[in-house]
Amino acid sequence: MNYAWTIREAAAIADIPAKTIRQMIEREGLKPDAAIGVAQKGALLLSLRDLILVKLLADFPFSLEKAHKAAIEALLRGRRPAGFNWQAEGQELLLRSGSISMRVDCAPLREMLTRNSAAFLWGQRRIASDFAVLNGEPVFRGTSISLARVEASIRKGAADCELMKEFPGLSQTDLDYARIHARMGKRPGRPRKPRKPIEVRRAAEAA
Repeated sequence: MNYAWTIREAAAIADIPAKTIRQMIEREGLKPDAAIGVAQKGALLLSLRDLILVKLLADFPFSLEKAHKAAIEALLRGRRPAGFNWQAEGQELLLRSGSISMRVDCAPLREMLTRNSAAFLWGQRRIASDFAVLNGEPVFRGTSISLARVEASIRKGAADCELMKEFPGLSQTDLDYARIHARMGKRPGRPRKPRKPIEVRRAAEAA
């Protein structure tokens, strides 16, 4: 998927605070793949590979030294890391250091971010505004279901099964987009603990 996202969009797609991404860029030297100027604002755009990297580092279950983060970034960008015994094996990252062996499975992250990126693109085409329908309030095309109404239910904690019953005219992709869009309306805050921690295990356990 050869698309790029603003920091605000990337944060919503990856479900992490935009502040976290900015800190990675400003303090830790992250250089996005698609770092290009937009108009005169000098905005940065992030690729899907960037999203995988920032989500992985933001949700890592324990603190990593900057050098380890740089090694992981190099591997995810297809380069050989300088120092440390990090290696890439398929979609897994493997660290071997003395008697310690650890694997990090990136496949679930890639799948989730690919799905969310596709849902975000879908939603940009799916949402329509026509004064003949709800006085021009943004709705899901072909329905009278407003995006704001779905987002309100999401903010109340409704699960997808509940949303499907409340809005039977919407698809799972519609709901995925609504969740992403709802996150774009949140103010930046402290990173919260991931619902499903990244899988990190000793290499021996993979056998």
